[in-house]
Amino acid sequence: MSKEILVQVAQGERRVAVLSDGKLDDFYIELDRHQSMLGNIYKGKVESILPSINGAFVNIGQEKNGFLYLTDADNPFLNDIEKIDDEPQVGMGQKLLNMFLPKKPETAVAAPAAPKKDKHELPLKKDQEVLVQVVKDPFGTKGARLTTHISLAGRFVVYMPVDPHNGISKKIEKPEERQRLREILKSFTFVRSGGFIVRTASVDIGEREITRDAKFLTAMWEKIRNLAKQKQPPALVYKEYDLIWKVVRDLLKDEVGKLIIDSQ
Repeated sequence: MSKEILVQVAQGERRVAVLSDGKLDDFYIELDRHQSMLGNIYKGKVESILPSINGAFVNIGQEKNGFLYLTDADNPFLNDIEKIDDEPQVGMGQKLLNMFLPKKPETAVAAPAAPKKDKHELPLKKDQEVLVQVVKDPFGTKGARLTTHISLAGRFVVYMPVDPHNGISKKIEKPEERQRLREILKSFTFVRSGGFIVRTASVDIGEREITRDAKFLTAMWEKIRNLAKQKQPPALVYKEYDLIWKVVRDLLKDEVGKLIIDSQ
């Protein structure tokens, strides 16, 4: 199958068409007046906490405060961002990871009891500074949905700096390929914290390319952390790639014969 990617850049918008054997396969459009916040990372400040709805409103410098579920606020402190718990916390990053991990077989051995927490103890405090990522754009009267379980997508892997567990896409079915990718993940001795999810684009890709992608993401995270320390909330510390860069990252593969763009 021969693929082509056509990119049109006009004033205020960008359009991308993906053709397979001359027929339209996918179409994307991005408008300047409706810029998505999805994937952006902000240093925000907690404005209010509502235990009755299990959430908090966070000022991220937008017209409306973002909403953060308390269950997605497992790693709210900037100073504790490198801390890795012995047991995974089930937030957005862990939920994403659970999609790729096989279910563990049942065992008769009882798991150690988790330390009891005060049921009135909250993971956030008013006026607390918190590093958050947008997982859902604002809609109507509602602000953006936020999480502290940050993820950075590369071409071959997704890096989750505060969720220290690895996973492989279920779409990669061959056992020998899954094992090869597991061995590559084990070789990531340069990673200070967090975990990775291997994307389907990694199939038959060499260790060098996958490692380079992972190193790029970990270096990006260090820049985000350092910038967050310097900024006063509310502040944008990372802006997700625009449509054209996402196309190059995710769609420009060996099967693509041409990428044509009408703008220098």
